Amino acid sequence: MESPAGHLGSGIGLLAVGVWHLFNNIKLFCLNPNTYSSSPWFPSHKLRYLELYFIMISLSIITVRQLFTGPKRHNPFDPDGTIPSSHLRSVEHSILFISFIVYAVFAILFDRVRPRAAATAKAFVDTRI
Repeated sequence: MESPAGHLGSGIGLLAVGVWHLFNNIKLFCLNPNTYSSSPWFPSHKLRYLELYFIMISLSIITVRQLFTGPKRHNPFDPDGTIPSSHLRSVEHSILFISFIVYAVFAILFDRVRPRAAATAKAFVDTRI
């Protein structure tokens, strides 16, 4: 991603997610200005996890491109397992992208687990009364 084109591609993707968040936060604030609370992600109408899938798929592709494509001998690690200084930026960018991927995976997991946890808590309260 050392070329301007590499930064432009991933920058446009992250800008799209940022504009999506800005639009949804403005909409939420206008609907309920007194009880406004921001969400970490915004489900879309047709596919609940569209934003998170977009993050996972696009950043996975960019991470693979960062680490494994390029010149003839473009390997992220030396034979002894260390990171060559010429590839340090690529590894740094990849770690950043992987952190976003982990965020998206856990956001989906926690969203799917939450309804069961709420039902379990309700059943627990009902049995105690």
